[in-house]
Amino acid sequence: MDDAIYSVIAGSAINANGKGKSLTMPEGDMQAETIKEAYRVAGRDPAEAFYVELHATGTKVGDPIETNAAGKVFSKGRDANKTHRAGSVKANIGHAGGCSFLASLVKVSMMLHHKEIIPNIRFQKANPKIDFPALKMQVQTELEAIKPEMAAKDGKWVTSISSYGVGGSNAHIVLETAETVSDLIKNASVTTSSDKKPLYLFSIGSLTVPAVGRWKDATLHSLARDLGRQSRAYAARSFAVASTLDASTKFSKTVLSNSNASPNYALSSPARSSARLHGRQLAEVYPVFLNLIRENDRILVEKYGQESMLERTGLFIPGAECKLAANGVWPVQEVVLSLVFVQIAMVDLVRSLGIKYDFVVGHSIGEIVMGYASGHYDREMAVGIAAARAAAMVKADGNSAMVALGVGVQKAKMLMRKVMSDAKVSSGLWIAGINSPQAVTVAGEHELVDALVAFAKDPSVMVFAAKLRASCAFHTPLMEAQEALFKDRVGATPLSQGTKTPIARVMSTTDGKWLERDLDIDYCWDNIRRPVLFGTAINKMVTDEGANGILFLEIAPHPVLKSYIEQCGGECISLVRCPNPKVPAQNTGKHYQFLEGIGNLISSGFKNVDFNRHCASPDGTANFTKAKLPEYPYNKSHCWAESLREQSCRLQEKSRPVVSSHFRINVDMHSDLTGHVIFDAVVFPASGYVESILENGAMVASNVAIHKPLILNGTGSIPTHVGCVIDSDKWEFKASPDVKGQIVLNTVYAGGQFSRVNPAYDESAPRMFDFNAKLASSRGSVNGDEFCEAIPSAYRYQEHFKDYLKVVQEIDDDNSWGGKAYLTRLEVPEGTPDVFGDGYVIHPSILNSITQCGLAMFINMDMKLFDFNSVFLPIKIDALRRWNSRNAPDMDAEVKKGIWTYFTERTWAPGGPFKSDYIIANSEGRVLFTIEGFEITRAPDAEPVAITDNSLEERLTTTWQAKAFPAVPFSLASSEDSLSPVFKVIVGAAGAAGHKVVRAIDLAQTTDISMGLDVALGDLKQSGILVEYFCAAGIPGDADSKTGLLKHSHVRSLAVESWKLADNAESTSILR
Repeated sequence: MDDAIYSVIAGSAINANGKGKSLTMPEGDMQAETIKEAYRVAGRDPAEAFYVELHATGTKVGDPIETNAAGKVFSKGRDANKTHRAGSVKANIGHAGGCSFLASLVKVSMMLHHKEIIPNIRFQKANPKIDFPALKMQVQTELEAIKPEMAAKDGKWVTSISSYGVGGSNAHIVLETAETVSDLIKNASVTTSSDKKPLYLFSIGSLTVPAVGRWKDATLHSLARDLGRQSRAYAARSFAVASTLDASTKFSKTVLSNSNASPNYALSSPARSSARLHGRQLAEVYPVFLNLIRENDRILVEKYGQESMLERTGLFIPGAECKLAANGVWPVQEVVLSLVFVQIAMVDLVRSLGIKYDFVVGHSIGEIVMGYASGHYDREMAVGIAAARAAAMVKADGNSAMVALGVGVQKAKMLMRKVMSDAKVSSGLWIAGINSPQAVTVAGEHELVDALVAFAKDPSVMVFAAKLRASCAFHTPLMEAQEALFKDRVGATPLSQGTKTPIARVMSTTDGKWLERDLDIDYCWDNIRRPVLFGTAINKMVTDEGANGILFLEIAPHPVLKSYIEQCGGECISLVRCPNPKVPAQNTGKHYQFLEGIGNLISSGFKNVDFNRHCASPDGTANFTKAKLPEYPYNKSHCWAESLREQSCRLQEKSRPVVSSHFRINVDMHSDLTGHVIFDAVVFPASGYVESILENGAMVASNVAIHKPLILNGTGSIPTHVGCVIDSDKWEFKASPDVKGQIVLNTVYAGGQFSRVNPAYDESAPRMFDFNAKLASSRGSVNGDEFCEAIPSAYRYQEHFKDYLKVVQEIDDDNSWGGKAYLTRLEVPEGTPDVFGDGYVIHPSILNSITQCGLAMFINMDMKLFDFNSVFLPIKIDALRRWNSRNAPDMDAEVKKGIWTYFTERTWAPGGPFKSDYIIANSEGRVLFTIEGFEITRAPDAEPVAITDNSLEERLTTTWQAKAFPAVPFSLASSEDSLSPVFKVIVGAAGAAGHKVVRAIDLAQTTDISMGLDVALGDLKQSGILVEYFCAAGIPGDADSKTGLLKHSHVRSLAVESWKLADNAESTSILR
């Protein structure tokens, strides 16, 4: 019963076009008929669906036919505010051929399971032949949550899938969720944020307590689910309610179950309980509980025209002042409504946990809740019956009293006769309830009830007697005067139209036997007028079902019926209980008690618990990770013989992360760098280029130039070949554009000079930095979260790249441009994974965080806003010098102490350049390294890049890439040939050498050359070589005139005042 249901196929249909228009062209009419038939089989209206998965393959002819045909079916009768969403998995994964339907089925099923609509990627412009507005349809282009308002009338979410085959076969299926909107009440085991730690119910079976500490799992709710499911197979069961699971977790006493069958489970609802304190506590702990109470109250106001009970009394609402007496003596109307409201909400809580009951039983007013739990009443009926009963009881209020006696019914009658005899009356006291063989309730006139209480306490009698907080003689002839009023009020509720189909068997405490009649208006009146035969009913249940095992679960804010059930031979479990001032250790709070009650139910042998729902995550989704079982210590193990080569590799010293002259990299191999996200792509940080030369022993890196970003390939992709190539005192970080075949590192991403010695380093006189003195000049600050919020949204740093910055202080400093410098504090916890001990000199995320603090110069410290809407990229570093040691392999020990960074500006201008210096010191003020002349520039926008390659790499490239292209020998055609063939030969040779893009500038004052090359430019583009052709002129208008005559797609105008050839410095021409 715990298997996950991702979706339900409610209907299907298939037909064929026959001959059709062609082998591949669809027939819209036949496709529409397939959809209609599938929905007819499902018993649904197509207008109920919120999403359709189309076959759509992206064709200009087929897609409009299919979409228009489907849209006409789904739009008929559809609410204009409920747009029908459409998509196709082929946009995301391509055409899966014969498996395309299965791919769509998996997609839509997972959508329904996760309650999210998956977007179609790469959809930019709709086919003009599809009238989406008229069809009330839209292509899903964004990830969107599936909302309750998207559900059909019965509360289920409905979707469908079209799939078509070559030759004219058409198929359509209707999918819907197994659960409804009302079923998806948030998991009741989830507490509000006021709890310090969430609590989990861990239910275990035989012999697992010693192994508890060895369980390993990604999430505790997954572990709680797996343990609970396995415990059902064991005869011995125990449980614990805790916020974590380890060897110190305390489990309950083990309970033995001799039967493999699950005992039957009866839900019992009492007639009285303390709702004032406990209902409010439940509302504080479980927000869903409060929502259910509010829904009951809404029905009371909107359906029955009464004043809001919540507003009138202040009950249940956390923080609201209760307007009722603290001693619990309340007006009878509030007693009835509060009790019914609380118990209906608790029934829904139990249902939301996936706990299925077999029987229901109620006591007096509790039979209203019993009818709701059994399915005879819906919520509106139950609230209406409670309101009618309250009205009748208000009318009878004050006419009598009630007393509970701790004796059997026969002795109670003897005491009643004695009291009435002494009072010289023949009536006035009645048995109002038989609760158990040792407990009855007596009701009657005030004087007689008082006399009965006094007589019971006489030393010669000594019978337990407690006068109840009731001013009506319920379940006696004294209530008969209210029959007409009650039936009139109930007749105005939906109960007058009949009850619903029951879902559980009912034991009637009005009749004292299994229910043999309907819970109609007459039954409701009998429930008020007749004595409560609770003890008789419970004894009947125990007798009939005791052999199969029966458990009673009392749903109330405080247990009332537990002792009565146990006196009748039954076993009762209470969900929550009142605080016991004598045993403070038991006052564990309602959340703990609620889970404890469920734990007792499971330990008693009950198996019908849906652990998928009980242990679902806070948002209600059932995403579980399979827990790893403890291994049996005596399992046979296999040891493989290790070859000498494998042994050599194993014993070889581990290479540092980015030190090698040739290694491979992607997000899988360097997962600790995946947090450096810019424009939604994982970019290898520029600090990684610097780290590569530091790992090669550099104590000084100088004249560093950063040319180009390196985009890391995604998960499962082939890694990129890169390396830090050293030549004497020069270094370059290179990569290969190829991932297969012959690999040549010919693309330079960064480079510069380096030295393995810092000649200025003096071990006897370490450099120090007084950050406390700088703090004294602080005039504003932002914390780390405010900093990340302020910088442009393109910086989408995650994990290591955003977690370490704690504060940025703005400092008065006349030596910094504009009189402002910035002091920042970074803290990296010692146990941070992947940062320390993995071979980095300083992890790129830390160095990136240090340099990124320079963006503080664009932040308004008062408004916490960024002054420039731009992305800035590092392009140069004059020098990075290490001062922490002469040759220390890393800075881990220093970084763990905390880092101070002092940032001063050298130059600043609106258009750049922006050049700065950094001092980086540990928490003791010792300088670790300095960065001199760190220059950043704005990332180029789309305008300077004429080629229409809008990839992230193009957007972040600040300089044209220097490549070591191989020389390709070629010979020019004879001078008699025209310019076009010669131009093709030259550009073709560049393409053979590896160039993909060639720039050509036309400096001629006429259009002869440009017009002569127009056709050749198109031919070259078709061959895979793109020529970016610039028509130059001294006046922009002249350049535009030349440009406008060309058909080539990549032609641009260029205004040039003068030019000179590189090999003829003396020759300068003016374009006029």
